[in-house]
Amino acid sequence: MRGAWSPVDSPPDQSATLRQLDAIERELRAADRLGFDAPARLAALGEQLWTLLLDVVCSPLWVRLRAAALLNVCFAVREEALRVTPQNAYRVRSIVSSTCQVLEELDATERRDEDALFAWLEFLEHVLLTTPSEVFAKVLRHSMYIGMLTKMLRLLSSCSTKVFAATAMCIAAFYAHELQCKRGSGGRSHHAVPPSGEQVVLVDQVLAAHREGMEHFGGALLHVINSCGYPCAESRLVHLRNALQLLGDILGHAQASQLVFVNDFKVLLDIFIRECADRPLEDMTRLHFLVLLDRALGSALFLQSHMYRKAEILRVLEDLLDAAGAARRAGDGDGDDDSELPPEVVAQANQLLLRHIDGVSCVPAPSSTTSKTNSVALGSFLTRVLEINNPASKPGPSPSRLETAALQVFAISTGGARSVFFVHFCSALPYSRTLRTLRLHGDDDGDR
Repeated sequence: MRGAWSPVDSPPDQSATLRQLDAIERELRAADRLGFDAPARLAALGEQLWTLLLDVVCSPLWVRLRAAALLNVCFAVREEALRVTPQNAYRVRSIVSSTCQVLEELDATERRDEDALFAWLEFLEHVLLTTPSEVFAKVLRHSMYIGMLTKMLRLLSSCSTKVFAATAMCIAAFYAHELQCKRGSGGRSHHAVPPSGEQVVLVDQVLAAHREGMEHFGGALLHVINSCGYPCAESRLVHLRNALQLLGDILGHAQASQLVFVNDFKVLLDIFIRECADRPLEDMTRLHFLVLLDRALGSALFLQSHMYRKAEILRVLEDLLDAAGAARRAGDGDGDDDSELPPEVVAQANQLLLRHIDGVSCVPAPSSTTSKTNSVALGSFLTRVLEINNPASKPGPSPSRLETAALQVFAISTGGARSVFFVHFCSALPYSRTLRTLRLHGDDDGDR
């Protein structure tokens, strides 16, 4: 055991601290049995533990580790106990410093060190989930943060499953805060992206550098995503969404995506198909999977995997549009059915089909010998698009969005497919707008 966290190795003057920790633990255990109904006392105990944990100079590592474990008990009673406020932002720097020391001195292959390491990661996770992003803004610019991320990524190559998952969750949570800080907002948003041209430390500096030991990170994120499959506890949804966001951004990065193995990429597509099939129509988490799929289909890994399960992916997207149309017809177009597919999911599925129809679809490229096949396939697809987005059936998207979607399909259709397209398009828009739209596209089919 490398760990220098045992009280046996501590200087004699730590005996008072040890007695203090023992007293706090006894009080928390009694409160756990009897029910803690004194918030002021809990807050006082929490402040004592924070004082011990933040003293990185005088408190030995074992004291900080035990204080973190007891703060986890406080968190179970009152989550605010681990929230760092903007007034106490200095605490984050001490936490990052202690995390670096924990990762250096504890041996994840030793049982006792493993338990202490997991308790620290659990404490770190609680802080990350309860603290506003703005509090992390300064520390995310420090070189110490890069060093901590590097150590956490290397830990993944030699640790137990529970430490493996906890580490990945913490890294993904740090990344979510990075995105929020880059946007200049302390709010939480699972579709946050940094402004154009700005780098994100985790992806652009750490993962893009391809340092040794980081090749397990893609598998770690997949482990988190798979363990949070439907049905998933509400408390774990934030971990699922953070992991989906991070993995999608990795796949969209030219250098960082090289860390993802082809076999892991195939597992991701398997999970996507399963999750989209298992989740109820109204589940908004499906949108996060569709956003990730957009990155996956645009990644070089999709070609390297020989377009793995492309037919099933296409079928999933088409089934979503079919389900949306069926739900709308069943509700007589009122849009009030709780089991209806959310419009954001419908829009994302439409966008995926329009953007990747050539790459995912089994439809051959247009030619004189395949025009009939293309006509049927594109006509069927257009029927779904126009049925879901028909302005006459609901006050949904504006005509300009429908026109934009239709023009994208019109641009890749040929021969008989354009005839089918024109019939459906005319039924969805007023005749004058149909002519104007198609003429703006510069095609003779608009003169019919």
